[in-house]
Amino acid sequence: MKKKQSWWLLLLIIAVGIIIALGILSDEPAEEANSSTNEVSLLENTDQIAHIKVFADQNVELEKNNEEWGLVNNEQPVDTEKLDSFISSMKDMKGEETDVKKRNVNLDFPRVTVAFTDADGEEQQISIGQLDKESNRYYVAQREQDKIYLVDSSVIQTIPLKNQDVLQTGLLSISADTLTELKIANGTEEIALSNEPVYSEEESLAHISGWYMHEPYQGVYSVAYSKMEEMLLGMEQIQQIGTASADADHGLDNAEFTITFSSAEKSETLLVGNPAADNQYYVKLKNEDTVYTVPTDVLDPYSYKAFDMIDHFVDIVALEVLSELKITAPDQSYHFTFDHEEQDSEIKTTVHHQGETANTEDFRSIYQSLAGLRFDEPTEDVSNEEAEVTIEYTIQTQQDEISHQVAFIPISDEAYAVKTNDTPAEFSIKKEKVTEVLEQLKETYGE
Repeated sequence: MKKKQSWWLLLLIIAVGIIIALGILSDEPAEEANSSTNEVSLLENTDQIAHIKVFADQNVELEKNNEEWGLVNNEQPVDTEKLDSFISSMKDMKGEETDVKKRNVNLDFPRVTVAFTDADGEEQQISIGQLDKESNRYYVAQREQDKIYLVDSSVIQTIPLKNQDVLQTGLLSISADTLTELKIANGTEEIALSNEPVYSEEESLAHISGWYMHEPYQGVYSVAYSKMEEMLLGMEQIQQIGTASADADHGLDNAEFTITFSSAEKSETLLVGNPAADNQYYVKLKNEDTVYTVPTDVLDPYSYKAFDMIDHFVDIVALEVLSELKITAPDQSYHFTFDHEEQDSEIKTTVHHQGETANTEDFRSIYQSLAGLRFDEPTEDVSNEEAEVTIEYTIQTQQDEISHQVAFIPISDEAYAVKTNDTPAEFSIKKEKVTEVLEQLKETYGE
């Protein structure tokens, strides 16, 4: 019995030895078994570094002059934020030492190497290998230390692989937060947008974007929040992919598509020409000679029709500022008045119908439907025709009262033209939408 146990014990020892040997001799990375738990700096005396060269598919050479970094032999302005991020990441770069063979992690012939040189010519060099199994750290070889480290991928991703990566590629100098006016000419419409207030504070409470369309319509309409956000965020995305060859047909001499961005200080007009290769367009700034290409999708936010940019609400007024509401229908009229009182930072509203106190929650449900009425499509003016349904809102401002009148004028068996205040009717709405609200009113407040 003892001999049998000894035999199995001997086999177990041999098996464990083979496993250990295989682990040592294996060509696979073994960072978990052999890496240090402490991160160390990969570069020394980083404040003395005066020259950096990235060896990649396109070499990038940077030099410090009077404490400012810039590209060597390149006069184009650099993106200081990107450049500072790269320099800072390299100076603070730390890694966890690991025991792997260079050939197993693409470090025998690395595709990216970065050389750092100080004023005395002393050089330090790192080379970038492949990602680890978790895809969140790169294998990095440090030549002077003759060691391989695992470095966080966010640090390595700041390394510029071509000059373009640290150049200012944005075509606009006006930023979204300073933009005050936007004009778009797309060949069929001339659209003018502005964030200059056109209504009182009380009237504009429900206008979320804060931007208004002044052209091509005769009235002024609130721009839809989602569309305005696309255009504002899109300004940063208007970046050059490259410059265009001089002999290409750019289509910019008589460009029909133009976008003018204006701030309080200046304006910049982007001319959009013909399509270029690789799903791009030729563009340039007005009064400048250089022609660039930009991806087609960065122009999409500015390519909507005017009708698709605006809120389609017939007239939306916040209940909290409403003092009176009159609705006239073919078979009945309704007259509401409102008292508002602030309680615990909230506005409490009391509703009166025909002089009698009404249930506020019942009215809110109907008012949501009324305020949510949206027109469906553009129409021709029919202002001389008689309205079938009218709505009059009276808004209480800090100074006085303001009235909004909405008239629904029949233009067919299925649709009304919508006329607001003194503006000619420019849009239509399906009758069934208006009828549904009138039926809610009649059910709750009908005689």
